[in-house]
Amino acid sequence: MRLARQWKPRHYDLDQWLDLAAEAGMRYVCFTTKHHDGFCLWDTRQTAFNTMNTPYGRDVLAMLADAGHRRRMPLCLSIADWTHPCYPNQGRHHELPPQPGDTPDWDRYMDFLREQVRELCTNYGRIHGFWWDMNVPQHRDPSVNAMIRELQPGIVINNRGFDEGDFGTPEREYDAKAAEASALQRREAEPDADGAGEGGSPQHGRGGAAVGRDAAERPPGADGVPAAVASACERAGQ
Repeated sequence: MRLARQWKPRHYDLDQWLDLAAEAGMRYVCFTTKHHDGFCLWDTRQTAFNTMNTPYGRDVLAMLADAGHRRRMPLCLSIADWTHPCYPNQGRHHELPPQPGDTPDWDRYMDFLREQVRELCTNYGRIHGFWWDMNVPQHRDPSVNAMIRELQPGIVINNRGFDEGDFGTPEREYDAKAAEASALQRREAEPDADGAGEGGSPQHGRGGAAVGRDAAERPPGADGVPAAVASACERAGQ
């Protein structure tokens, strides 16, 4: 928390950043509004541990949202927390050990979290994606994502929150569906002894070149990540 007293970004030139991102072919921005340490990069009313109470004193997320909306650059948000006193830290993976002053109360913590999610989904215009991280207790509550979808129709949500969401985000493991898609793509691309793909011509292979090309052009991911994100981007461009 002491580091918050030094929070004063320099060279936070969002117009330059987003212009460069667009030139590089990037189609959306995913912004970590709050990571495990609990420091909030937006003007939240739920905790004083946020960017407004620092030497910088500005709503970093609002600045990004304004710049992104001017460019029709879809915005996705990420949210997690370590340090709220009601969070039941037990020293599990991605947690702290129990801290002095902790008052573990899951229901109160979820009330706090819902209000922060509500702020993010109502104060910053159109949001196209919501990226959860580290539901360590594996608590299930579909009403949280239901609220997000009510406030932001058409949004896509990953699977690290309180239900399965819209797509998977494997990390340090290999997703079975991604493996199947990769194997299918290889089969489509590999020629047989006659120079043709399985059951097809030398030029097209089984299923035709368009199938293999379409698979190759999809960005890597699993459980529909590319399709979901691409859909959000296409909606933003309409």
